[in-house]
Amino acid sequence: MAGREEPNAGREKLIRAAAEIFARVGFAGASVGDIARAAGVTQPLVNHHFKTKKGLWQAVVHEHFAELEQALDACEARTEGRCERDRLRALLYEFVLFSGRRPQLTRMMRMEADGSLAGEVSDEWNRRFVSFLETRLARAVHAGVLAPLDPRFLYFFIIGAATELFAQPELAQRVFKLDVSSPSVIEDGAQFVCDFILKGASNTAT
Repeated sequence: MAGREEPNAGREKLIRAAAEIFARVGFAGASVGDIARAAGVTQPLVNHHFKTKKGLWQAVVHEHFAELEQALDACEARTEGRCERDRLRALLYEFVLFSGRRPQLTRMMRMEADGSLAGEVSDEWNRRFVSFLETRLARAVHAGVLAPLDPRFLYFFIIGAATELFAQPELAQRVFKLDVSSPSVIEDGAQFVCDFILKGASNTAT
């Protein structure tokens, strides 16, 4: 029938709208009604797809983490057979691009970092991401691309470098006149992070 939406169209609209609102005002500050209005759907649709506001928040975080995982896995497959330096650079670049294009994930997790809400969703994904990154960094160290630095500190350094710029858009605009939603700024940021990490943590750095 003409004009009829796909069955999951309303769900996808809610995910997009909720990501923006949760990232801006946090879980406590967001209302189901505001999210439904921003999505252009009726409030009962939230209950239909997610049961509760908490269920919607968890779905948003899960979908963003799943998208990140898919992007990194695709990057791994795309760079198969290339030297480890090129593979690590491509992986870091992909991570920063994702952080710039989907900054809501970082903002949401930081806003709820002191509560149980983030922990319930993030523990599983954090374990998977830490394991993924540790394996890739160990591979780069073994290949002589990176110095054998403490992986615990290197992990947090990489996460901060990849996300901090996009986590504070108001500060970036006010202090440095940077529009962190601009594709060119996101790409420049990705290049900078790759250059800085691969030079600063290089096995040949002096």
